[in-house]
Amino acid sequence: MNIQTKLLQLAINYINEVMATECMYCFGTRNTLQTTKSIFADPGMEQRTSIHFDMLVVTTNNCPLPDFIGKLDNIKDMEVTVSLIVSTHAALQTALQHNNRFFHSIVRKGKLVHTKIGKTPIHPGHFDEEKDRSTTRKYWDKCYKNGMASLHSALHNYHHIDIAIPLYTKNLTQICEGLIFVCLGYTPSGYSLEQMLDLCNSIDLHFDGLIPKITERNIFNYHILMQGSWKKEKGNEMEPFINEIHSCCEEFSDYAKVLCEAKLNATNYVGCIK
Repeated sequence: MNIQTKLLQLAINYINEVMATECMYCFGTRNTLQTTKSIFADPGMEQRTSIHFDMLVVTTNNCPLPDFIGKLDNIKDMEVTVSLIVSTHAALQTALQHNNRFFHSIVRKGKLVHTKIGKTPIHPGHFDEEKDRSTTRKYWDKCYKNGMASLHSALHNYHHIDIAIPLYTKNLTQICEGLIFVCLGYTPSGYSLEQMLDLCNSIDLHFDGLIPKITERNIFNYHILMQGSWKKEKGNEMEPFINEIHSCCEEFSDYAKVLCEAKLNATNYVGCIK
């Protein structure tokens, strides 16, 4: 059993301890190697590997999300994190019957990593690709229209930073929601903007460079956008670099539109599930 399999089993064991599960799917794994070198550290480079699992947990009844902090025994020089989506068996069957592409994809293509003894496998049934394409097109058009309306309103209030910032945040939120639905078939309900941007980066790494976090100015603008508000206060002399924020939001929206339109108009539609 390799390290990744051991870590996944640790997660499965803990989830079974705190939730009444019927089955679990692993539909994503990300390995990251972080290397640190400093003149103030011990000679040589410090390397740390982290493994992240994306999992769907199917339960009999509604269950709260478990707290993983400190619960998974990390192997030396390795960190494990887990993103969970929890659904009851009944809710999952309803989603499949309603042609939900996200759950169809997981049940058909994800790895079934746990099944409770005596439980029969979940059968996804028929997936209507054309119906999904039509639904996705309508959702994207709505999100894009709302996002661009916010961007244009922000530009109109360019010199009123306290008004413009919430509009820029709304622009990114709407565009992210539409992009995630087009590419994943998933509605990120309850997600923060920062969490949605992480999802967008996993779809296409180019997005990460469009909202940069490199310079002090970048980082300041990023935190203002995530916060969604700004108010000038005594002792806070730094103001958001509004022209840079506008450019970032505009470029992000433009790239998302190109990507989504290409997927929606492709002959081999993105929603096609084998």
